[in-house]
Amino acid sequence: MNTSTILPPTAPAVQEKFLQGMARKAQSSAGNNSPSDSGSDDDTTSYEGKSTSDYSGGASCCSSDAEAASDDELASSGEVSMTAFEAEEKMVSLFLPPQHAEFASAEASALTETLNEIEEEFMSNAKVAAPNTAEAELIAFYHGTEMDEEPAEVEAYLRDTITPMVEHSVHCCAPTMIGHMTTSLPYYMRPLAKLLTTLHANNVKVETGKASTFVEKQALAMLHRELFHLDEQFYAVESKKANVALGVVTSGGTIANNTALWIARNRCLPADGDAFRGCDKQGLVAGLLHYGYRGACVIGSEVMHYSMKKSADVLGIGTEGLRTCPFGADYRVDVGAMREQLILCREQKIAVLAVVGVAGGTETGSIDDLRAIADLAQEFDVHFHVDAAWGGPVMFSEQHKHMIAGMERADTVTLDGHKQLYTPMGCGICFLRDPKHISAVEKTANYIIRKDSYDMGKFTMEGSRPAVSLFLHANLKIMGVKGYGALVDRSIRMVRYMVSALRATGKFETVLDPMTNILLYRYLPEEGGLREAALAGHVLSAEQNAAIDTANISLQNAQKRAGKTFVSRTTIFSPVQKVRLVGLRVVIANPLTTESDIDNTLADQLAIADSMFCTKSS
Repeated sequence: MNTSTILPPTAPAVQEKFLQGMARKAQSSAGNNSPSDSGSDDDTTSYEGKSTSDYSGGASCCSSDAEAASDDELASSGEVSMTAFEAEEKMVSLFLPPQHAEFASAEASALTETLNEIEEEFMSNAKVAAPNTAEAELIAFYHGTEMDEEPAEVEAYLRDTITPMVEHSVHCCAPTMIGHMTTSLPYYMRPLAKLLTTLHANNVKVETGKASTFVEKQALAMLHRELFHLDEQFYAVESKKANVALGVVTSGGTIANNTALWIARNRCLPADGDAFRGCDKQGLVAGLLHYGYRGACVIGSEVMHYSMKKSADVLGIGTEGLRTCPFGADYRVDVGAMREQLILCREQKIAVLAVVGVAGGTETGSIDDLRAIADLAQEFDVHFHVDAAWGGPVMFSEQHKHMIAGMERADTVTLDGHKQLYTPMGCGICFLRDPKHISAVEKTANYIIRKDSYDMGKFTMEGSRPAVSLFLHANLKIMGVKGYGALVDRSIRMVRYMVSALRATGKFETVLDPMTNILLYRYLPEEGGLREAALAGHVLSAEQNAAIDTANISLQNAQKRAGKTFVSRTTIFSPVQKVRLVGLRVVIANPLTTESDIDNTLADQLAIADSMFCTKSS
C-alpha cells in the first residue's frame, strides 16, 4: 500500500509556512528572548514570586548530580539521552505562562502564526475533503504504537502530525457538506474556545468552575423558559436554588437521553420506606420485585435515535426492553400503537419507565405528534421524554413552531447545543420540567459536590467536564430568539428548494416529503425502465428496488471519494415501496449553504451518475 500520498511532503504550501515560521522564530530568538531584552539580567526572574528553579521543583540545586548520573544513561545508539534534570526543565518550560520572563515568546508567536495560517487555509477550502484518501491509507500512516522516549519539539509535532491530519480532515463547515448534522460556527466561537482553554475550568464543582457554573445555570434557565414557558415567579425562585436543576449539561445527546431515562427509571421505582430504599440504592431488580413487576420497558417510535439502545442497555432493561411502534407515511409514530403497548404492559405487569416522543428524527427530520403522546403519558401516569436533540430549535420559529407543540408538557427534553444551537462539539443538555426531579439521581461526595453546594456534578452522569456552556450562553445572548428563528426558517426553506431542484431534473425521487430540514431521496437509473416506473408512482419489485439501491450506494461512495460535495446515505423502510431501501440523506442547517451550493451538489451527483451508469448502459 502506498502511504506516500498522505505524508507531509504532499502539502508544500503548508510545509513552506512552517519553514517561514521557523525562520521568523530563529531571527526573533537571537535577541527578543534573551534575559537582557526582557529587562532582567537574572536567569531566575520571578513570576508571582517564583523563580524558574521553583517551577522545576528545585532541580537546579542538584543539577550536577543529575548530570553525573546521566553519564550512565547514554542511549545504545550512541546519541546522548536527555538527563532527568533536562527533561524536567524542558517539561516545566512547556507550562510557563506568557507573562513569565523565560516564556519562549518567539517560538510561541511563530507557532500561533503558523496555526492561524493553517486554519485560514482550511476554512477557505471549498472542498469537503481531500480526494481519494482511503481509510486504509490513514490507518497505515498512523500505525505507530510506541511513544518516543525523548521529548520532542512542538514544531516537529505540528509538521509531522497536525499538517497531514488537517489536510485530510473533513471540512464539516463547508457549505456543500450537507450530509450530516454538522455546520459552520459563528466567527466568535474559535477565539472563545481559546479563552475557554486558557480558563481550563471544570464545571463539576464551583471550586474549579466558579463563575462558569453560574454562566451555565443562567444559560439553562434561558433555554428552559423557551421550552416550558413557566411563570416569572418560577424562574425567580428555582433558578437560584442549589438543590435543584433546571437541566444538566452533558457531552452530547446520547448522555442527555441516558440522563433523562435514568431519572425516569428512578422515579418509576421510588423508595418505599424501609421496605425498599429506592432503585438508585438497591437496583432495578429489587425495585421491580418490590412493586410486583415482571419487567420494565421504554416505549417509542421505530425512528428513535440509536442512543436509546445504549440507554436501555446501561439502565438494565436491555435493548429488547425498547418497545418500538410503527410509523406512518410521514414517519411520525403511530400513537394508537403506543396506546396498545401501554395497555399491554399494564396487563403483563411491565413497568413503563417512559414514553418517548421524537422531535426531529435523525434520519428523517420528522416530529411526532407530541401533544397526543403527552395525553397518553398523562392518562397512564408515565414519564414523558422528548428527544429534541435535532429538532428542538424549531421552537424559535414563529412560522414552524406549531410542529413542536406538546414538547412543553414533557417531563424531560434533550437538546444538542452542537447541532442547531451552533456550539462546538461536546454540548448536550437534558432539561427537566420540574427541577426537583433531579433528586432522583443526585449523588454527593465529601471533598466536592456536597449537598448544600452549587456544584452541578451532584446531578450529572459525567464528572469532570469543560465549561462548554459558555458557547451556549454566548449564542443565546448574541443570536436571541429571532436570530435562531431566522436560521430555522432559512434551513427549512433551503431543503424545500432542494426538493424542487431534484424533482426538476427528472432523475431523482424523494423518499419522503421533508417535515423540517432533513431530506431523503434517491437517484433513479434509466436502465431497465427503473426511472420511468418509479416516477410513475409504481410499487417496484424487490429486484428493481435492489438495483436502485446498488446504484445509490455506488453514487454516494464515488461522491465521497471525490471530496467536492457530500451527502450521506441510510437504509430505511419506505411506506410507499413497502421495503427497506437506500436513501441519499441531506441535512441542511449550515447558514452558509445557498441555493447555488445545492445546485452544485446535484450537478456533481448527476455528473458522477452519467459517468458511471451511462457508460455501463452504452
